[in-house]
Amino acid sequence: MPQVQVKGAEIYYDEAGTGAPLLLLHGLLETGRSHAHLMQTFARQYRVIAPDLRGYGRSGPGPRTFPPDFYERDTADMAALLQHLGIGQAVVMGVADGAEVALLLAIRHPGLVRAVVAVSVTGALHKSLLDVLPTLDTWDALPDPGDTSLRAEAIREYGLDGARTIWRGWAGAVRGMIADGGNISMAEAGRLTCPVLIINGADDTLNTPAMSHALAQAIPTAELHLVADVDQQIYNKRRQWLADFVLNWLAAH
Repeated sequence: MPQVQVKGAEIYYDEAGTGAPLLLLHGLLETGRSHAHLMQTFARQYRVIAPDLRGYGRSGPGPRTFPPDFYERDTADMAALLQHLGIGQAVVMGVADGAEVALLLAIRHPGLVRAVVAVSVTGALHKSLLDVLPTLDTWDALPDPGDTSLRAEAIREYGLDGARTIWRGWAGAVRGMIADGGNISMAEAGRLTCPVLIINGADDTLNTPAMSHALAQAIPTAELHLVADVDQQIYNKRRQWLADFVLNWLAAH
C-alpha cells in the first residue's frame, strides 16, 4: 500500500501488473479498490496504478472536501503522483468524477497522458442537473440504503454519516459550479490532442446522450460510444464488456 505526499495530502495507491502504465481513477463515494475487476483485467497487459483520490479511502486528509476547484485539485494530485513514479506517459482511465479528472489531466499535462478513456463523463455541469439532484439527495433515506452496490460500498467504506457528508459536500459544490456556468473541461476540450474514448450510458440522466455528443464534438480526437439500456452504472452493469471494449480500443490506439 504505497503512498506519495503531495501538496496538503497523502495519496495511497495500489499497483498491479507490468508493461505500459495505466492510471485508473475512481468516482464519487468510491476508492481505487472499487474497480478491482478492471485493475485485475488490465494488469494482464498494463502496469495499473489505482489511487484513492484525496480524502477518499486511505488517502488523506479526511473527510473528503469539495472546494469549488476540487476537480483541478485532483488533477494536480494525479500529475504529482505520475511524476513521483517517474512515469513519462500513461493511459488514463476514469469513471464518473475520475473521468472528469482524466480529461483535465490530459489538458493540463498533455505530456503525461498517452490516451484517455472516460466513462460516464460530461465535461460540464448542465443546469438540468439541478432538477435531478433533489431526487438523488434522498439516496441515504431509503428503507434499505444497501440496495445498490454503490450505496452498500460507500456505507461499508465511510459509514452512513460519512457517506452522507461526502455526498452533500459534492452536491453543494456542484450547485455552486452550475451557478458559475458549470464548466469542468468543456471550455478547453478543443486543446486535447491524445486519443480520447468516451463511454456513456444511453439511459444516463446525469450525462445524457445530448451532453455526450456535445463533449465528443468539442474534442478533436474523441470517439463516443453510447451503451444501450444502461444508465451511469456502466461499470457495475456491463463489467466484463467494459474491460474487453477498452482493451480492444487501446490496442488499436
